[in-house]
Amino acid sequence: MKKKKKSSSEGRGPPPRPVPRDITVEILLRLPVKSLCRFRCVSTLWRSIISDPHFVSSHFARSSAHPKLQINVDRNGPAVNAEYVRKRRDRFFFFSTDYTKNMDDPGQVQVASYHGQIDTHADYIPQSVGGLICISDIEGIQVCNPSTGECITFPAPSIYGKPFLGYDPVEKKHKIINSWKSRFLGPTKIDILTLGEKEWRRLDLGLPGLSIELSLCIDGVMHMLGETDEEKAYFILFDVRLETFRAIPFPADFVYDPCMCLIEFGGRAALLDYWASIIDRVGGPVRLWILEDLEVWSCKEFIPPPHLDDTISVVSYCDAGVTHAGELVFSSLSSTGPFLCYLLDLENASLRKIEISGLHERLNALTRRYDDMVTVFSHVESLQSLQEFRIDR
Repeated sequence: MKKKKKSSSEGRGPPPRPVPRDITVEILLRLPVKSLCRFRCVSTLWRSIISDPHFVSSHFARSSAHPKLQINVDRNGPAVNAEYVRKRRDRFFFFSTDYTKNMDDPGQVQVASYHGQIDTHADYIPQSVGGLICISDIEGIQVCNPSTGECITFPAPSIYGKPFLGYDPVEKKHKIINSWKSRFLGPTKIDILTLGEKEWRRLDLGLPGLSIELSLCIDGVMHMLGETDEEKAYFILFDVRLETFRAIPFPADFVYDPCMCLIEFGGRAALLDYWASIIDRVGGPVRLWILEDLEVWSCKEFIPPPHLDDTISVVSYCDAGVTHAGELVFSSLSSTGPFLCYLLDLENASLRKIEISGLHERLNALTRRYDDMVTVFSHVESLQSLQEFRIDR
């Protein structure tokens, strides 16, 4: 008697239940942007979740609590002549890595994640604002998302302008602030473009001959530092949402130095004077001027660790970045060893080292040059798509 064949469905349990959407969302929210960009191709459901504006906003809020180190490597060619400099396009490579402020582990090792590259005439990549960066380029104003690798160019409203990026956390909008001054020493003006809109708006700062050189956006307020042709310095607060501004006076004993660094320290804007003490190795304290209130400044002094010069042997060849935790970041590229970051905590004058694994190997595979330059900043990942901001769409 022949045995009856079992159907393929017999002996199996019930089909697996689909994962509820809310659980899927919670899982995806914990993933880095690079993975989420790939996972858009998994299914229509995942693509709709990852592209949803509410998901993008929630992911950014979660990423803000855990900022990364953004590492920009500038691969430029040698300055052969003026014509070459005019036509040269620098190539910037974007990397990022996790890091923690753990002083008990002074020799951490982190893995670098590569996000792509952009070609631009700009010679410097600023710190990201709301997950995006803004670059002045000969072809216009470039806005890039280092986490996704997207980059779009806007026509500049003035050939004499210098652009900065602001972010309004209330309405969740980015705005380009393009500052420029008249060639005939007229009042300094700023042009404003809200990303997603097509028209620029113009405001008059009422300060003649002012060149804005630095900008830092904290909680929807841009803190801008500039100097007039008569070498008079101004500190300007610009409310990104209300588009209002005011000039803040400096303390009577404050001496402006163009090498000062504008940083965030304890959730407040601060001017850091570290060049003479650390870069030029003249010695003495590092000074930090902190804007405590609208017109109240305080000054703190820090003594760098005595072994700083021995630890950072190439410090004179690199600028300092800064993290959200108020640490100075020194770094350099080496052709013979791993990529190292040195973080100097200003509060307790302690120094720690982070080894970034994977970056050195990636650059060598890309035929690393001897004149590569590197900058390191604190960065919050963003899923924000730039295509919806295109003016020509």
